[in-house]
Amino acid sequence: MRAIHLYIQGILCLLLAGCSKEITLRNSDPESKLVLNCILIADEPIVANVSHTANVTYNESMYVNNAIVELWTGNTFIEEMKYTKDGEYTTQVRAKEGMSYTLKARVQGYEQVEGTDSVPKSARIIDSKYEKGDHPYISAGELEYYADYSIVFNDDPKCVNFYEVLFAFQMKDTDSTYFISLPSVCRIPDPVIDDEGLINFFPETYIFSDQRNNGSGFNIEMSFSASSSSSFTKPLINGNDGSYTILRTISKNYYVFLKSWYIHRYNLQLSSSITEMIYEGLTGNPIPLYTNVKNGYGIVVAYSQTFLKTELIDHTK
Repeated sequence: MRAIHLYIQGILCLLLAGCSKEITLRNSDPESKLVLNCILIADEPIVANVSHTANVTYNESMYVNNAIVELWTGNTFIEEMKYTKDGEYTTQVRAKEGMSYTLKARVQGYEQVEGTDSVPKSARIIDSKYEKGDHPYISAGELEYYADYSIVFNDDPKCVNFYEVLFAFQMKDTDSTYFISLPSVCRIPDPVIDDEGLINFFPETYIFSDQRNNGSGFNIEMSFSASSSSSFTKPLINGNDGSYTILRTISKNYYVFLKSWYIHRYNLQLSSSITEMIYEGLTGNPIPLYTNVKNGYGIVVAYSQTFLKTELIDHTK
């Protein structure tokens, strides 16, 4: 799954029931800048998206279809990426673990933008469980049970590592879509996850660093009372229908971005899908989204991943 993150610049008026507030827009027509987005996924072809910022009155497509997008590793030019559609540029080059990549985008009338990140080495899942029946609770007068998930893996002691865990159910819905469900209401968080301070923002994926357990094993245990579901055009992983535990080793850039994204999304009361990046009807107090793109906006981030199929063990039956 590739999440293409589009930044929208501008100020939206807030319409709350029975209330109105007059505001003065300052710098409502700022200089337009390029937005470069790319998630480097180990062993997958590299895909980038190029768009531009615009003010709130702009009603045309922000995708850029005439950019020159170059792929580099260090000081070595690899190739120019090919335009496909809707601001997307592709290459058959597959991202490799341990490699650093730079993407550069040029468009006439804009400053050149570029972003760099390295693909982390993946960590192996030792064990994972998906159980129901050990943690009961009462909901609307009915006895219910939390869904309990766990994952065990070892951390590489030679470097600082950042991780993202997904507990997902995946099923092919039609020839072109996949139904994916992710637990999203965590009632009993693992201390490692709780330390990140994101539980109250209802993330569907769970990020953390190895600060607590550097060089030793992780045994993450969490309990959930609800899930969120969506249809996607691509699967999370190339596997059969069923429940999976997915462990991503993510770059620091990706880790910092996701932290800012989840808080930003919650404050704006956005869609629960992490791939829903076009913002409508903003409310709340947004925070600045992290960018590692020079002279523009967007992200160039990376991850590698491993996964393990986990069948439900239902203790209530």
